[in-house]
Amino acid sequence: MAHHGSDTSTIPSFLAAVAPQVAVISAGAENPFGHPSSEVMDRLEERLDENYIYLTSENGTITFTTDGERLWVETEE
Repeated sequence: MAHHGSDTSTIPSFLAAVAPQVAVISAGAENPFGHPSSEVMDRLEERLDENYIYLTSENGTITFTTDGERLWVETEE
């Protein structure tokens, strides 16, 4: 999602336009900026099952593979 999940990113109109099936937020654990914000996480959780929201701070490296029809996700942790 936009800008590491900052509170001014990933607004509801953006989510409505793109209708994501999965979300990834790249942010370091315990970063000084508080990314991702709780507001962004709430917005994502309203649209997606929590199992489809990936955070590098929790999952480490996240790898997506697709054959054009299916999507596979591998995480470091």
